[in-house]
Amino acid sequence: MTCVEKMMQLPFFRQPPPKSAGREQFGRSFVSGMRQLMSGRGLSKYDMLATGTMLTARSIANAYKTHLRIDRDAIEVILCGGGVRNVTLVAMLQGELPETEFKTVEDFAIPLQAKECVSFAMLAAACIDGVPANLPQVTGASRPVVLGKIVRV
Repeated sequence: MTCVEKMMQLPFFRQPPPKSAGREQFGRSFVSGMRQLMSGRGLSKYDMLATGTMLTARSIANAYKTHLRIDRDAIEVILCGGGVRNVTLVAMLQGELPETEFKTVEDFAIPLQAKECVSFAMLAAACIDGVPANLPQVTGASRPVVLGKIVRV
């Protein structure tokens, strides 16, 4: 079993979406365990980086294959965030999902650096329109709610 296959057995990767991850799942403890596993197999630091990158690509691809109920021949994925600039990650993701057309937010006239600004603008618009914008199944909230507050000064 490869290092990636072993790491893909972690409970987080088997959880259905929507889900969120942070340092609690992939912080120092995870990295330490991952490094120990890989150094025990004699991997160089470059192989370790490639393995971590493949784990990212494989976990994304696995989530798409397992949890999306769509016609996979017609799928289009819009990439955003810092990973868009990682040509190795994007190439690995394309290798994992060869039937998928990949685009970036920049293909839709949103500069990559503006993604977060646009996201907050969308949250503000949802607040103004009275549209709930939380995901209770991810956050643990008891119900959908309108996020934010409009304060007039």
